[in-house]
Amino acid sequence: MPVKNDKKLSSYLIDITVPVALTIFMYTTVINFVQFYFKDVTQLQTTYMIFSLYKSVAPVLVLNTFGYFFLVNYWGEGRSVGGFFCDLTASSNCNSKSMTFKQAFLRSTFQTAYLIGLASIVCIPLFLIPVFRKDNATIGDLLSKTTVINLDDSFDRHFTTEFSKNDFESVMLLEHLPVIENVLPFPDSTSESCEETEEKLAA
Repeated sequence: MPVKNDKKLSSYLIDITVPVALTIFMYTTVINFVQFYFKDVTQLQTTYMIFSLYKSVAPVLVLNTFGYFFLVNYWGEGRSVGGFFCDLTASSNCNSKSMTFKQAFLRSTFQTAYLIGLASIVCIPLFLIPVFRKDNATIGDLLSKTTVINLDDSFDRHFTTEFSKNDFESVMLLEHLPVIENVLPFPDSTSESCEETEEKLAA
């Protein structure tokens, strides 16, 4: 079942607060450092230094955003902070496996581009793509071949896949247990001892 767009948007907005908060913390620390260690500098020079720092806010925010999303997509197996609160996870379209480096890079690039697009009217059509699709997939999902799914759906899908791959032979083995028992009779504590069974097998 496709994840609703409002749930995906809520998760994304929560995720955006992480790099934004990190950027604010970085610049607050640097500005406090400048004001504390440059006391002998005139107020005008200090203001100019701080103003020069603010010019780099946008690129630093972009780098922090990309780094955060790439971290959760590649090493965090698609589970972000927003995904934690909204019970969502992102994975490869291939049997809910973890994303490859290429998939994580592409997905993180578009997730970062959405942040830039929030300030640009030209990019608004990018946000409307999920509205016209039944699977609610974004352009980042389509190009990176990834999908966002509910955590419960992810568990059920993973369990079914792993069961079909790894436990099929075990099921077949259980079905043939009567045959195995006929070929190799195991000792029964109520009927005979282990020594008697060994003698039968030796004969």
